[in-house]
Amino acid sequence: MRLFEKYLKNNRGATSVLIMIMMIILMIFGLAALTTSVASKKLAQKNASWLKEYYALNGEAIKAYAYLEDTLDLDEAGVDVDRIENSLIRFLKSNANCSFQKNDDEQQPFLIEMQVHEQGKEFPKSIHMEFVLEKREQSFQLKTKKWSQYQAEFFNPEDEPHFSDIKVN
Repeated sequence: MRLFEKYLKNNRGATSVLIMIMMIILMIFGLAALTTSVASKKLAQKNASWLKEYYALNGEAIKAYAYLEDTLDLDEAGVDVDRIENSLIRFLKSNANCSFQKNDDEQQPFLIEMQVHEQGKEFPKSIHMEFVLEKREQSFQLKTKKWSQYQAEFFNPEDEPHFSDIKVN
């Protein structure tokens, strides 16, 4: 007991312990700062990659929209609904990701849906577009009703759980 009192009274080695504790604390803060900066860099790279993919896909969707608009040739067709329908059928033959529905409404005779998919990805992003033809004075105008991007896994019906009916007596 006297041995400990002797060292405690003259404070020998106390600064060494204090310096060791400070070094450990500084190392912990340095490691935390390094980990945070690495995580921030990875997140920024992922965000940049996502934006690049988004704008590339959006560009493809705009090309598909322009091709639809060129195929319909609404200024030339005027208000001839049959001619527009024939143009839509021609467009469907060259674009499998498109469908249209004919309505009884004379002001909006067609609802057109299109999808553009990203290629070469396990879970590709898609842009879903809906357009409506609105009647103007001398012709129809293609109006965008919906333009949304989503990313989803493809559903495989074989992965679905199978249930059987239970017979009750």
